Amino acid sequence: MNPIAFRALGSARQLDFLPQACLSLRLAQRICLRCVAACPIGALKLDNGSMALDERCMGCGRCVPACPSGALRARDFEFAPSVADDEIVLECWKAAPHAGQQNSIQVPCLGGISRLALLELVAAVQGRPVRLMDRGWCAGCAAGGGENHPAAAVVAEVWRLLEKLGVPLTWRPKIVSRPLPIRLMPDDIPDPLSQKSLSRRGFFSAFLSEAAATVASAAGGTGKVDAAPRTLSLAEIAGRETKRTTALILELAQRAGTEPSAALFPAVEIGAACCNHGICAAACPGGALRRYEDEATGGIMFDPTACLACGVCETICPEHAVRLLPEGNPEHTIHPIKLTQMSQYICSACGEKFADASETLICPDCTKKREITASLFGISFANR
Repeated sequence: MNPIAFRALGSARQLDFLPQACLSLRLAQRICLRCVAACPIGALKLDNGSMALDERCMGCGRCVPACPSGALRARDFEFAPSVADDEIVLECWKAAPHAGQQNSIQVPCLGGISRLALLELVAAVQGRPVRLMDRGWCAGCAAGGGENHPAAAVVAEVWRLLEKLGVPLTWRPKIVSRPLPIRLMPDDIPDPLSQKSLSRRGFFSAFLSEAAATVASAAGGTGKVDAAPRTLSLAEIAGRETKRTTALILELAQRAGTEPSAALFPAVEIGAACCNHGICAAACPGGALRRYEDEATGGIMFDPTACLACGVCETICPEHAVRLLPEGNPEHTIHPIKLTQMSQYICSACGEKFADASETLICPDCTKKREITASLFGISFANR
């Protein structure tokens, strides 16, 4: 399962793409186009069952935080804070040469910083202020994509999360306005190779040279390459960032002396129209939904800490019985819960055990087969 390296023509900028983790490609339908919508210049497209990146790509990385399943990874966004700095300053490459912040963490565009990366930074600096610079250039920058700061949504999300955890204000990242003259703004994001000479410390912009190392990292491994690497499941790829985010939430809650609420994680509700065919569980990329069976009942279980909030379950359910709550449900628990609990029956047609909300004697699979046969041949199965 090697990632495909997308390279914009005439540029050293590159994206790593794991097609096996792309929800639209894996499910063979345009079920998720968040990365396409996030690209400020429309350089990323999903056409004819494949992903395409054209030569206009600026390397801003804004598509990566938008991807819920970890299918995209931008290079030049790996950074580490200095242990000596009282204030942690994040700066875009365009502004870095003119900002006078010699020890800033520099990335191509602040809009390419993910929620996980920002949470990891907050946890690492342990209360030192984290400041994302607003130089007043975003509205006029092609990577900015509008008048709002490109990192505004991620900063607001992290702020709300830390607020719910009871983390002190000093731990919460902020966007700080310190304008620079617009005449100093370059037209393009500087080339990565020339930008390396501008970075003074703590910013790792070396390209990921081995595809196998990327896959090992996605699985949470050590980065070592096996002679015969196994095929990773979608849940392993998509769940890497979710598991790390959950670990950070629990760590920060412990530091703040609070109990993490289920409102910190997405929630899923399943209504009475559910037929228990399990399509939602089979399609769930992070493994948050799964089928269960015990002696008397069966149904769907949900683990909020594994949910990607991608909405696949809600979209794919034929009965529209599934509802995603991205903001979570404080009445739930952070532990796995049974969303549905249906009685178990033995199918009179095939003899297999199945769970259903109604007192039927035919399992959903056999019912579907009978419906297809009836429509093709006009056979009635009433009272059989």
